[in-house]
Amino acid sequence: MIGRLNLRMLKVITSIYHQTIKFLTARGTGQVKGNQYESRTTYMDDIHDYAEAQLL
Repeated sequence: MIGRLNLRMLKVITSIYHQTIKFLTARGTGQVKGNQYESRTTYMDDIHDYAEAQLL
């Protein structure tokens, strides 16, 4: 995860709704897109692991 301060220094624009990050490159604008299914499954796995750790 990148903090807000780093995003600001890199002049990055984020869109949570579109799960997109846009940033400046030497050749123009770069873009990274997220995947909702992967995000959801990763989040659920993390919650499951955290819950198991709390039971120990």
